[in-house]
Amino acid sequence: MLEVARLWRDLGFTPKRTVIFAAFDNGGGNYFVNHPPFPIKPSDTWTAVLLQGVGAGAPKLVRQEMGSGLARAFDQSARRFGVHTGELEEWQFFFISRYASGYVTSDESYSGLAVVRPGDDLSGTPADTLDHLDPELLAEAGQAVAHYLMVLSSR
Repeated sequence: MLEVARLWRDLGFTPKRTVIFAAFDNGGGNYFVNHPPFPIKPSDTWTAVLLQGVGAGAPKLVRQEMGSGLARAFDQSARRFGVHTGELEEWQFFFISRYASGYVTSDESYSGLAVVRPGDDLSGTPADTLDHLDPELLAEAGQAVAHYLMVLSSR
């Protein structure tokens, strides 16, 4: 996340859409969705990109989309950097939001793409330390995600 922000700054990239970088602990994403730090209305559409365990594991990234066309766009960005991708079987999205007049389900207000690297059994555990990360795998994931977000935020 920080690498994407740094890269955008270094490239002088200015997105056409609002981009929020946020890191959450367990349950934090749900809280953010239900208590946004700025005004939103029911017609607003959000696209979230969730990253987990992309710095170690298998030599490919797997993804699952909730929405339309997000996986295809990510695959295109990844290919530009020689990163192999595949389909993620299952992901539990936290996209349940509410606003003054009631609840909005994920398919009404949110779309998303979850990106993980299979084979990283230490991600999210106490053994998930900086020594565990593979700088090359982290860099390739960073390049693919940075490009993908540039494409998304330029539309």
